[in-house]
Amino acid sequence: MTLEWKPREILGVQWPNLPPYSTPALVKVCYAESLTVYFNGEEIEAIHLPAAHSDGDVVIRFKRANVVHTGDLCLSNGFPVIDLDTGGTISGYLAGIDKIVSLCDDNTVVIPGHGAVSGREGWRSYREMLAAARDRIEELIKERKTLSSHLKTLL
Repeated sequence: MTLEWKPREILGVQWPNLPPYSTPALVKVCYAESLTVYFNGEEIEAIHLPAAHSDGDVVIRFKRANVVHTGDLCLSNGFPVIDLDTGGTISGYLAGIDKIVSLCDDNTVVIPGHGAVSGREGWRSYREMLAAARDRIEELIKERKTLSSHLKTLL
């Protein structure tokens, strides 16, 4: 069975349907939580962070070099893209950042998928900002506010 990916309209842009990958492009190695490989004296760990940006987020930790690469999971320069169509959630996103922070010490370099390189404290601050935004939005939802009604109160 072959299934196309049919993305939803995002910010007024309807993205085209994407055909399934061909057999040579399919993954050859699978893992549930993490996978460790050794290359040129470096221990490299791939860690799955479920339900964050999507359901397929992976961070790569270079243990000896003390570097973590987050891929598209993290943007250090704004609010994240949480892909609801592929299993992303704000709770999973915050848990993913918690995991990244737990991998860091004071000297760890964290390379986001987008934005400036940072470290543990930068990601702690980013997480606090996102949690505060989530809490504010949840409160507005409880008050049954809509985006348009809330914007009217701000303008």
